[in-house]
Amino acid sequence: MAVYGKSGEQLNSLYDKEASDVNVAYDISGSIIFSGESHRDYSDYTINSLFTYPKGKAQSFAIYGDKIAQVIEDDSLYILDIEAQAKIKNVQMDMGHGNSSQFSTEFYDESDEFPLYYIRNSGIWVYRIVGTNSQLIKKYSFPTDVIATYVAGFGLDSANKRLYTASYTQGDYISRTGLVRICSWDLSQEVENADGTFSPTYLAHKDYQWWDKYSALQGCCYHDGYFFVANGYPNISTQFVVMFDVNTLDLSFEIDIPGSEIEGCSWYGDEYLMVQQRPNAIYKKITFAET
Repeated sequence: MAVYGKSGEQLNSLYDKEASDVNVAYDISGSIIFSGESHRDYSDYTINSLFTYPKGKAQSFAIYGDKIAQVIEDDSLYILDIEAQAKIKNVQMDMGHGNSSQFSTEFYDESDEFPLYYIRNSGIWVYRIVGTNSQLIKKYSFPTDVIATYVAGFGLDSANKRLYTASYTQGDYISRTGLVRICSWDLSQEVENADGTFSPTYLAHKDYQWWDKYSALQGCCYHDGYFFVANGYPNISTQFVVMFDVNTLDLSFEIDIPGSEIEGCSWYGDEYLMVQQRPNAIYKKITFAET
């Protein structure tokens, strides 16, 4: 497999060519420390409607450039143009429920339209999008002593080869018997398992009491030193996106989003956070005050 940066240069590995420009440091354990200061006040935000795509069973979504990759359960991956507010094409993919998804910043080939696409299936699967088809590149699985149930959502910091996951310590969003576990993983150190899947190196985790205020784990993303975890459920008046600091895995901010069940979140470049709610794909943008 050849790996290319978007400007066309061939890379030695699946490693983002902009990594050297990211403001980070490493402690002796190898865990990432985000040392940059955000220019946003995440406690001061405004929510505005963007558009609605009239299609039911919308699950998680991911943004690359001005395109949305919207998972439609029991159907396919819909590629939508944000400006035109219209579908461009369907991409066939074995994606299961597709509860969480995110684009990498790494490209399989210099001619590819999109970077590698990560989606939660049985574990996390990595796809190359080729026209209206997809090519499975890799499957990630996780040790059961850390992820006792399943990965419900994840955020990918591909520039620094870090992955962040949200899962239940037991049960699920229906039984509501377990805690929510936030984990960090090192993708630069992974092992191949006997079944052909790969497991990243575990770094750290924190567990949270969840059910008194929050609900089912939904689509997640990484941005600006934070792991954004959407959670929502039908017939609940308030949905949330909760933010965890990737240095400490501490819950740092929460974004209160009124309306129907939230299914996911993704960043539109560095401009604003986009969320999507059902019953159709209802897109909203969240802008934050500058500091």
